[in-house]
Amino acid sequence: MASKNTMPHLGGLINAKIQEKHLTRDAVGKSIGKKGITVYGYTLESSVQARILWEMSKALDFDFFEHLSKCLHNGASATDKFNNAQEQIAQLQSRITDLEKEVAIYKAIVLKK
Repeated sequence: MASKNTMPHLGGLINAKIQEKHLTRDAVGKSIGKKGITVYGYTLESSVQARILWEMSKALDFDFFEHLSKCLHNGASATDKFNNAQEQIAQLQSRITDLEKEVAIYKAIVLKK
């Protein structure tokens, strides 16, 4: 992962995934209707168009967009953050319910006096 303020080198990431999956650039190129030399060119670029990243995600069965999101959000995807927020909301709602019951008990005690 890149540092906090640096965008990852997308071409290097694409190249790493190609190598990790033991594929050739020609094979990847064929799957997206491009030549291997074109895929090689992509691997040299620090930034690539979203369309290319989309094609590479499909060809390599790897979600480059999620990877970028995690880099941007310090390791947590937007979905992770949403799920964590939902969990916190549920916990807080439960706590509110408990506190409301407690207040009702205190009110009952005060009104009896």
